[in-house]
Parts: sequence; structure tokens; C-alpha cells
Amino acid sequence: MAKSKLTLFFCLLFLLVSCAVPPQKLGISQQQWDQYPPTKQQNILDGYKQILTAKDNGTITPIDDSWLQLSISGGSAMMPPFTKRYTYMPVTFSIQEETCKQVLLHSDSSIHAIKLTTCYKNKALWLDPSRYEIANQDGTVRLPYSPLWENGFTYNNVTSSGYARLHNITIIVKQKPKWPKS
Repeated sequence: MAKSKLTLFFCLLFLLVSCAVPPQKLGISQQQWDQYPPTKQQNILDGYKQILTAKDNGTITPIDDSWLQLSISGGSAMMPPFTKRYTYMPVTFSIQEETCKQVLLHSDSSIHAIKLTTCYKNKALWLDPSRYEIANQDGTVRLPYSPLWENGFTYNNVTSSGYARLHNITIIVKQKPKWPKS
């Protein structure tokens, strides 16, 4: 009797936890989520919680004035409800060393959108982290610093496996002069 109560408790706990985090928040369609066995779903949720806890406890502060200007265009991205890839409008933004930034990629029709996280840490540019795979919590694409960034460098056909699952995108990275002190 005690074993069945314990099993029932864990089943109810699992249902509560899985309902608390919709699969779309993880970058997974409901159909794909439903195909995973409960143990895989729980592993994904555990990874999500670990990453979320680590990000809540971490404080990222810039260590110098190094900035990058990024332009992201071409290709496609998965967007909620994560059943289809969409082409998106190009975006250009700046990011300071030792920081992360989220940019919104809007589909060409502007009906769908997804937040793309980019980090510039330890002289490397990280794109599209996973929300549940610990090994890819910084990003699923890593572009190490290159002196070519000073004049601008283009990366073609970049594909990621994180939240946005970018496919065949173009990234232009240009190092900016140090940000003026105010």
C-alpha cells in the first residue's frame, strides 16, 4: 500500500512539474513532447531547472569595453509552437563582452517570433543556448574570437540546435571601438 501511495505521489508531482513548464518554453512542440517517455521528459525538466537556477544565481558584469556588432540574416528559425521553420527579418545589434542579450526574430509575416539569446563571453560569441541541455547552456554555436572581427567577418550557413534552432543563417561580426565613457 505504501509503495502505491509513493508511486501515486511521484506521478502527481511529475504531472504538476510538467504542467508548470509548457514544452514550448523549452523549444519543443507539444506533439514532440508527448512522444517522449516520462523519464526523458523528467530529464529535460531537470536540466531546465538546473540552467534556470544557475542563471538566477549568476551575475554577469562586463570586464572591459569590448563590443561586437552582429547582423543576423538569411536562413530560418523554429518559432512557437515549434512545428515549422520560418524565415525572419534581419536583425543588427551590439553586445558587450561578458554579457548576454536577447533579440527578437520576427517571421517575415510578423505573425511568429522567437527570442534568440546571444552571449559574448571569454572572447567567444555564443548563440542559441539550449534551455534544458546543461552542456549547451551557453550556446549551441561557439564562434571563438578572431582578429578578422576588427574589419568585419561573415559566417555563412550557420546552424544551431538550441531554442531557436537556426538553420543556414548568415552572421556578420564586427568588433566595435571601445564604448565611450560618459
